[in-house]
Amino acid sequence: MEQLNKHFQSLCAAAMGLCLLVAGFGAGVAAAPEPRQLAALAGVAALAAGSVSAERRRQAQALRQSALAPEGAATFDDIVGCEEAVEEMRQLACFLRDPQRFERAGARLPRGVLLYGPPGTGKTLMARALAGEAGVAFLHANGSDFVQMYVGVGAKRVRELFRRAREYERCVVFIDEIDALGKRRGGGEENAEREQTLNALLSELCGFQPSKSFLVVAATNRPEVLDEALTRPGRFDRRIELGLPDRGARERILSHHLKRAGAGCGPGELPALTAGFSGAGLESLVNEAAMQAAMEGCGIQERHLQAAFVESLAGKTRRGAKPDEKTQRRVALHEAGHALACLRFLPEEPILLVSVLPSTRGAGGYVLRRPSDGLPTRHSLRGAIRVALAGRAAEEIVFGGEEVSAGAANDLRAAESLVRRLVYEYGLEPELGLMPGRKADEEALCAILDREYACALGLLSRERDRLERLAKSLLEQEQMDLQAVLDAI
Repeated sequence: MEQLNKHFQSLCAAAMGLCLLVAGFGAGVAAAPEPRQLAALAGVAALAAGSVSAERRRQAQALRQSALAPEGAATFDDIVGCEEAVEEMRQLACFLRDPQRFERAGARLPRGVLLYGPPGTGKTLMARALAGEAGVAFLHANGSDFVQMYVGVGAKRVRELFRRAREYERCVVFIDEIDALGKRRGGGEENAEREQTLNALLSELCGFQPSKSFLVVAATNRPEVLDEALTRPGRFDRRIELGLPDRGARERILSHHLKRAGAGCGPGELPALTAGFSGAGLESLVNEAAMQAAMEGCGIQERHLQAAFVESLAGKTRRGAKPDEKTQRRVALHEAGHALACLRFLPEEPILLVSVLPSTRGAGGYVLRRPSDGLPTRHSLRGAIRVALAGRAAEEIVFGGEEVSAGAANDLRAAESLVRRLVYEYGLEPELGLMPGRKADEEALCAILDREYACALGLLSRERDRLERLAKSLLEQEQMDLQAVLDAI
């Protein structure tokens, strides 16, 4: 309706101008318009110009109002699981609400706050909650918005963002994915546009008027790539890490989302099962359970949470995909090998579910384990390598070396990744030295893989009868939990 009114005013002004022109020149081409006609034309032009100016003022006011009450505004009550970070941000909210209280003590508002951590840990939500808690304007931009092909465009957009921020007495400017424009300069990746944009940002960060209460909040998943001039004190004075939640935090996050969804159950064992999940991953899990419950016409139950958890790790089951009998037996033996190795080499990560049903993520079967929250040790890493190689070992024992399939390709990649972490990141192979990051000989890594494969092969060779029994039970039941596995062997 507003757009129609705007166009209607423009058409009316044009029509009035046209009528006056026709009336003025209707007597002949040579006839000159009278003074009153010129005055009318001037009035129409002034009316049209005034209408345009009023429209621009209205749009600017709407933009300011949207910043003061942004869509999706939040408060610190919406954030659970990272209480330490909230406490630091709460102090900044107090400063934005009552700057005089801090100025009397000689304090100044930090120019910038850098939020960093893995994806999905709530960095954007934290910035929105800061603005909502303090009741100040919230301006949002993404680092990629400033990276352009043409030199000067990014710097202009930076200046425009801070010009808008200066229209408010107090404001939070949030720049997401700041590593897109704030990468460390040099290193053979010269980019004139990025450097000019970064220089404009550095200038703006140091150019605030002392009487204003601005706060720039930036977020990144890769703080190590940021330029030192950007992260120095005086630009980003405060660095706040938002890490993956621990078990207690996961329980609070799940309870929070379940309460909002009106669930008829608690999180149960999910806090222990979801090690490594981010806050966004936990919210997505509860949402998936809610969608399944809605399809059944009931509230969220424990079975919905369990199904959503399995699907988040393994994908949906493809019950319509039935491989031939030989392939089914091969898959059952492969997964039985993983399961037996897990019981022997990784007792700290008990089995949750063994399945020989194909999934939508391309797996012919899978073994789900309860993850551990503790720090990885040399023993646990070597056990995980053996478990990853045990599926191939089971095929070799039963079918022979010439009949080993390519089904262990993903397992081999997982085992290789674990070996590289064991040697390069953690320095847990004494024979190869203790310096992390040192590039060892590839032959040494292959020797470690061969050593752990031999351990898995030896275990399954000694327990071939159990392997065969478990594979037969898997073919019959298709999915088995820990108790069913123990009963079968």
